[in-house]
Amino acid sequence: MLPIGPLREPLRELKRADIFVMTKAKNKALSDELGDINPEAPVYFSEYRIHKVRDMDGNEYPIEMLKDKQVYAFCGIANPESFRQTVLSITGDMAGFKIYRDHYKYTETDILYLRKQCKALNCDFLITTEKDMVKIKELQISNFKFQGDNILCLEIDFTADAAFFDEVFKNIP
Repeated sequence: MLPIGPLREPLRELKRADIFVMTKAKNKALSDELGDINPEAPVYFSEYRIHKVRDMDGNEYPIEMLKDKQVYAFCGIANPESFRQTVLSITGDMAGFKIYRDHYKYTETDILYLRKQCKALNCDFLITTEKDMVKIKELQISNFKFQGDNILCLEIDFTADAAFFDEVFKNIP
């Protein structure tokens, strides 16, 4: 099933889908193919948009604050290249980028390494995903305490046409 990745159902199961949502690209050929496989399921397109920047304490900042700043980005997600491109779209450049495996559990050593890299490269901020920020905050709650004042996450919104939401919620009382 889409998104493609480990622990997904085989493509033949697309016949069971009630709805298809394609993200990041309006791929007409794929949309037509999905329609051929399952003509009853409507196909919608969606995007992820950067909504705001947030620090570890939950303080929110405008996206523009990162423009022309020196950043070191890191993530532990399935598609790190997408995150890298998202950061570059805001900052224009980055001093470094560290990829961790998907669902990575951060350790004290990881955070110390990232902070060291940030300092060595004269970065203003460490940038990560919302998902990774949650994991880092969980680490913060444990015995390990660190200053998180320069660790920021990008808050991403899911956007789609109103028709998509109408379709999804039409059978909910």
